[in-house]
Amino acid sequence: MTRLNSVATAIAAAALLASSFVTADHHGGAHASSITKIDSNEFGIDAKEIADINAQMQAAVDGGFIAGNILLVGNSEGVGVLETAGTQGPGQSTPMDEQTLFRIYSMTKPIVSVATMTLVEDGLLAISDPVSKYIPEFANMTIINEETGAITPAANEMTVQDLLTHESGLIYGIFDP
Repeated sequence: MTRLNSVATAIAAAALLASSFVTADHHGGAHASSITKIDSNEFGIDAKEIADINAQMQAAVDGGFIAGNILLVGNSEGVGVLETAGTQGPGQSTPMDEQTLFRIYSMTKPIVSVATMTLVEDGLLAISDPVSKYIPEFANMTIINEETGAITPAANEMTVQDLLTHESGLIYGIFDP
């Protein structure tokens, strides 16, 4: 699998996983599926494992934690496992299916995290690397002392891991000391 296919697969998987937590829309009418199904044994997942996961998916629906969810396991060859449970949204009766469309909302963080970890797996990035290795403008960062307003050099260099764990110290607004 090429790096691009690997990243694309990771992003697609993250989007589908994230979709189980948001409201879905299904646009009526018959649609032909573009999903290529392959033997699930190619992923090392046996029927009992799939049945156990299905039971957990259904339990989450029955317990009222989520309206519906989808399990998808695939690679560049196709999809080996595609299971659904529940409905397309709270209070809806339309069952979840492979044609369900999802509003993803603010799901860029998990998608970027999966893409980042795919780059780590491919040896193209290390989470311990300083961000400045990839974006030189982040070298020699400074911080503002909250009490005095004094600007001093940062004690530590921001890493990729800091970005992934929201510990970078970056803020949304621009403040005048």
